[in-house]
Amino acid sequence: MARPRKCEERDVLPAARGQFWHHGHEGTSMSALGEATGVASPSLYGAFGGKHQLFLHTLDDYRAEQLA
Repeated sequence: MARPRKCEERDVLPAARGQFWHHGHEGTSMSALGEATGVASPSLYGAFGGKHQLFLHTLDDYRAEQLA
């Protein structure tokens, strides 16, 4: 049985977006994302699949926020 997620997208995405905004995709590491979000890197990988997928989620969240 899979363990439940320990992070919520609505809590992670703003902090991750801030990291990407200030450091860019290439300049942002998974460890920096972990520190910024308070979620361990393995949990971020489990929830989002990797840095690029998390980046895409932040873009989608930003777009939805701007359209609202």
